[in-house]
Amino acid sequence: MVWDDFINEPYETFVSYLHNNGYHTVCINGYDEKYYNRYHVYPNMGFDKCIFIDDFVNSLKYNGYISDIAITDEILNTLKLGENEFGDEPLFIYAMTVQNHVYDLELKQNSSDAKYVDINWGDVKVSNKSKEDVYEYVNGLWVSVMGLNNLLDYLDETERDTLVVFWGDHAPGFDGLDYKTYYDNDHLYKTPYLIWSNHQNNYIQPENIELYQLSTLLVDYLHLPQTMCTYKNNYFMNKDYVDDAEYKRDVIDEIKMYNYMREFDSMNRYMWGDMKYQSELYE
Repeated sequence: MVWDDFINEPYETFVSYLHNNGYHTVCINGYDEKYYNRYHVYPNMGFDKCIFIDDFVNSLKYNGYISDIAITDEILNTLKLGENEFGDEPLFIYAMTVQNHVYDLELKQNSSDAKYVDINWGDVKVSNKSKEDVYEYVNGLWVSVMGLNNLLDYLDETERDTLVVFWGDHAPGFDGLDYKTYYDNDHLYKTPYLIWSNHQNNYIQPENIELYQLSTLLVDYLHLPQTMCTYKNNYFMNKDYVDDAEYKRDVIDEIKMYNYMREFDSMNRYMWGDMKYQSELYE
């Protein structure tokens, strides 16, 4: 695991970049702090405070894991404490949910989770297990929506300018369900995302964007200083490609070069550091 191998000391990341630009940085994770050595890695990434499952005020579970409503409650608690503790100083919260990530059949069968949505399968032919998985997933999404609504309703009433970025890192995994029956290859490895603001609603949300480029969008929207990393990302995001194959080759080459520079090259400290790049390379 790359975290265990490389992040054994303070490391320049998007989080440390925000910290260096005056943000208080908080991580909220609804799982064990020792998983992937997170209790050690997260502070090295630049988080001022880390909140794990044992620290949660609300320990409500769904599908056997900390619910998204509990995650939202922890975000709200952090926001309210931040208003009292930090005043007008900016706050960055990174919250990772686990409720809909995986399923444990034994935990599901022994749970008393409320169900909110029923499914009419019609003529769709899938196994009973796949139906059960989808049923649980859809109801889990409903719980997620309730949690997200609680958060956005609160932020809508606050005077503090706030951006919310919401995304999933991969599609759900259902045993026995052939995804290629319903999606082509282009959509099979994509997930939607949203950017919401309580003070502005005209943020451009590119349809095709790599996950690592989301941070660059935020830097642009928040009018923060550019770095070598954001400059390079903007170059690739704004480049006109002849076809999808050319884009994929460019992205792969970019990731290879980025990882090399981050891990092994003397320039790695400049990726999220000060503006120290050769801009003519990308003009």
